[in-house]
Amino acid sequence: MNVKSVTSVGLALIMLAVIGSAVAKPKRTAATKPAAKPTSRPTTKPATRPSEPKLVYSLDSGSYFSISVRQDNKLIAISPKDRSAKLKKAPFALVFTFKGTGPAFITTNISFDSASYDAVLGGKSIEKVPGMEGTGMAEGVRNNEHEVFIRKDCFHYWHYEDPNKSRFDKVKPGEDRIVCTRTIDKFMAWDDNNKRGPQTPISKIKGKALYMAFARFKKGAYNPKIGLQLEGLKIIWR
Repeated sequence: MNVKSVTSVGLALIMLAVIGSAVAKPKRTAATKPAAKPTSRPTTKPATRPSEPKLVYSLDSGSYFSISVRQDNKLIAISPKDRSAKLKKAPFALVFTFKGTGPAFITTNISFDSASYDAVLGGKSIEKVPGMEGTGMAEGVRNNEHEVFIRKDCFHYWHYEDPNKSRFDKVKPGEDRIVCTRTIDKFMAWDDNNKRGPQTPISKIKGKALYMAFARFKKGAYNPKIGLQLEGLKIIWR
C-alpha cells in the first residue's frame, strides 16, 4: 500500500469520527409530571319554583275544618247527637283545625237564640241560616281582647292569612293543616234593637246556653254564598 492510499484511508476514518461526534446526544431532562386533567367547573342547578302547598281537601269534599273545645287545659267532650259541650262559666277556647296550608277562614254566628244552630243541625242550606245573612262588625286583630261578639242576625269573619292578618290569638301551622285557637274570656252582646252592650266577663253571662254556627262558603255566580261546610255547636253552662 502506497502512501497515498494510507492517507486516503486515514482521512476517511477521521471524517467518520467527526461525523459520529457531531451527532448530538439527547440531553437528559428532568422527568415532567403528566399534565393535570382540566377540572370541570361546578355546575349551578337552575332555580326551582317552590312546591305548591299540600292540600288535603278539594272544593267539593265538604271537609275543611273541625272544631274542638278546651277549658282548664282539658279537651271537653262534644256530644255527637246535638253537638253540645258542657262548660262552666269561665274562660274557654275554641280550637279550629283547618285542613290545608293556605289561608284559613270561617264565618261564625254566636247567639243566645238557637235559630242558626237549629238550621245547621237541621241540614238547611247556608242561605236559610239566619245568622249567615248580614255581616257584623270587624273584630280585633289576633283576638287581643279574648272576646266574642254575640249577635242574632249576622256573622263575623274569623281568618288567618299571616301573623298580622289573623283573628286568632294562637296559630300553629303544620305540614298539611293549620290549628287556630280563639280564647274566650269576655263577650259583647247586641240586643234585638241592635244596641251593643258593654264588654263583660264570660263568668257573668246569662242564660243556660250559647248557640254557635260556623260555615265555610264560596261566592257563586247567581247565589251570593254557596255553603261548603256548616257546623253547629251548643255551649251548655253548668
